[in-house]
Amino acid sequence: MSSKSGYRGFSLVLAIGLAFTEASIPLETETARTIRKHGFEGAAAFEYQKSSEGLELAVPLAFEYGILENLELLVEPVLYTAILPDTGRKATGIGDLEITLNYRFLEEQGALPAFGAAGEAKVALADDMLIGTGKSDFAAYFIASKRLGGWDVHGNLGYTWVGQPTGIKDPAGNPIKVRLNDLMSFSLAVEQIRFGKLQFLGEVSGNTPSFFQKAGNAPENPITPEASGGELVGTVGARYFFKAKMAATLGLSYDNSNALLVAPGFIVGF
Repeated sequence: MSSKSGYRGFSLVLAIGLAFTEASIPLETETARTIRKHGFEGAAAFEYQKSSEGLELAVPLAFEYGILENLELLVEPVLYTAILPDTGRKATGIGDLEITLNYRFLEEQGALPAFGAAGEAKVALADDMLIGTGKSDFAAYFIASKRLGGWDVHGNLGYTWVGQPTGIKDPAGNPIKVRLNDLMSFSLAVEQIRFGKLQFLGEVSGNTPSFFQKAGNAPENPITPEASGGELVGTVGARYFFKAKMAATLGLSYDNSNALLVAPGFIVGF
């Protein structure tokens, strides 16, 4: 099964500010709209993904803190993950942890977007190879943000240095050597399509394959499934604002492996 979170990399972001300064759930696109100094935002979601191979569940969280007016810290743990294929072994447990520093180095001026840069580390916390690779990854981002009328438009280009898993065995118990390629990725998103308290949004994202063996590339790695086989994902969603900094969210995603993901969630800011 594919994973919506997958691997994110070095990002070019075209974005417009919104009530939440980061491109919050259900989007994954980063922006140059850093949260205000000492500001805090928290988000939680429940991800239900169904494909021809089975079911995948996850409970991701996100905590964002403004260190400076143009520098923020984003911490994204995954409290619970369940990989439930129709055939073969199943797995449940915590997921990996992502930590991102996002720095805006140029403000938006006229036709010129705001620009920023970010670095992200994936800390390998998952103890099952069906959930994670067991190795940490590192990513770098270039970020740009631009207002287009009343909409927020985002775009990412990225690069991720992928950790190489070890101790992999085939279903018969024989050791095999698996090499994961580094990733290039992109993301384009639009939000702030507003109707009163209701906001609609959309996103398209993708990455190059990371799985590689001498036998060639494969769309899905049967040994380490969370290693991306090359994804193209489309997302539509909505946020309903109870208050300026409090919203319920819903995202619907569909990817090139015919997996459908439904992700209700909640965001609050202070």
